[in-house]
Amino acid sequence: YSNSPEFLYFVENINENVCAYQENAIHILYIFACTTSFLALLMYLFLAKYRADTATKLLRILPSLLSLLLCCISSVYRLVKEDAYFGQDIWFTFLIVNANALTAVAIATYLMKYMHYMTVKNDWVSDVVRKHVKTFEKTQKRAMTADLLMWNLVGASVFSQGMQALIIVRVGFGLALLRVFYMLYYCQIFIGTYISDLAEMKNLKDQSAKIFKTDVKNTAIYSWIQIQLPRAKRFRFFANLYGVVEFLYCLFPLGNMSLFWMSYFIPVSLIMWSFLSLITVFLGFRNRLRRKLQLRKLSAIRSSVKKYSATNTSQPPVQRLGDRPSTSIHPWQEV
Repeated sequence: YSNSPEFLYFVENINENVCAYQENAIHILYIFACTTSFLALLMYLFLAKYRADTATKLLRILPSLLSLLLCCISSVYRLVKEDAYFGQDIWFTFLIVNANALTAVAIATYLMKYMHYMTVKNDWVSDVVRKHVKTFEKTQKRAMTADLLMWNLVGASVFSQGMQALIIVRVGFGLALLRVFYMLYYCQIFIGTYISDLAEMKNLKDQSAKIFKTDVKNTAIYSWIQIQLPRAKRFRFFANLYGVVEFLYCLFPLGNMSLFWMSYFIPVSLIMWSFLSLITVFLGFRNRLRRKLQLRKLSAIRSSVKKYSATNTSQPPVQRLGDRPSTSIHPWQEV
């Protein structure tokens, strides 16, 4: 362990006795960041080739593609050039701040798509959820523009030194911290209300089954709730996990002692975003594969039913000479 040569630049000679920098650990973290971002980038390229068949769909995943590309390039650049420190190396700083900006834009785009889909496809969604979705969509275009300006303000610290650079960095990360609170607030309000609506519908179905003594587990709406409720809870868990990491990532530069831990949080933030991107694409492909398998099973059942019907109702039986006339009425005969 040694003094951090990266963020010691900002505070000059303050806290020189803080030995929190471990070069091997930083190197391993950037290897993980490079690997995960590269794998996520490959999966998104595959998704863009086979799913983004329109310009609108391509624009939705474009921020994620660009952010993962910058994550991968910045990790490789740091591994190749070990003295490429944030706030000192122009290219590394530019890559990191724009990767953070595009990550914020990608998350906002995904949330808008998810919220819009849930409200449009489900007529039973409460008015409270629809109100939050409309408010969120109205503010996101301005907020995404603010993300690009805010993170590039942090990158402008590379042209300053000492206390002036420290002030620029803390102002930029302070604004980013407010942005994290804003995203977490709307995510918790929307997902929490949506999960409550799903749980309430499930309880109503269970109560109706007890009252009328009917089996509702085989109904389409009950099966849909059983699928969507765990998905919504899983989405809230990963959103909270990433929100905690981003909260610490934006909070640590605001203190002198915690500032030195930013050398670790930069690659950790890249790893978390790449990991969540991998999970999102993987779950999407898995759900799509399950739907295809279900459709194949249904088509196989329908084809077998058609074959059975064709072999049993094709032609009336031929009556041979000397046979006793049949008195039964066949389905094709009129009564």
